[in-house]
Amino acid sequence: MTVCNMSIEMGARGGMIAPDETTFSYIKGREKAPPGAAWDKALAYWKTLRTEDGAGFDKEYHFEAADIEPMITYGTNPGMGIGITQHIPNEDGGSKASYEKSLDYMGFHKDDAMLGKKLDYVFVGSCTNGRIEDFRAFASIVKDRKKADHVTAWIVPGSHIVEQQIKDEGILDILTAAGFQLRQPGCLGLSGDE
Repeated sequence: MTVCNMSIEMGARGGMIAPDETTFSYIKGREKAPPGAAWDKALAYWKTLRTEDGAGFDKEYHFEAADIEPMITYGTNPGMGIGITQHIPNEDGGSKASYEKSLDYMGFHKDDAMLGKKLDYVFVGSCTNGRIEDFRAFASIVKDRKKADHVTAWIVPGSHIVEQQIKDEGILDILTAAGFQLRQPGCLGLSGDE
């Protein structure tokens, strides 16, 4: 699910990945997973949800994850994302008025470098980065550290279940001590178990 969400956050209209054994193992036995024979029936169906062997595609892209630099948005929507070492591009293909309004709101200009910009807000969570694994990793980074006084820092779990796990595991204590504020769960697509 995270990769599907990320595809949309990077400007795609949709993202689908066939379920695999890791996915099935993760779901099996969870609160909303079908039990017993219903599980076997669902599993058999889910295994059909993949691309047919030999299928052709209009385009294929291959990426080395190690070659992908961290991304940042220079505007007010995920489609305005660029690599952290890049400069803000010219408006291309979208609404010039929307582009200019976004840059004005952010206090940025065309061709500005993103490196060296002062951080005002830090946001961790919601959908793509709102899983318990994300908060565990993040807590290990900020433990015994403190955010800068001028930075507003929020954590937003993907669901109420993750919110409770953050509290139960003491992660909220670590993040609160670092200066982060817990906000309401924010992923509309995650209403139940993660």
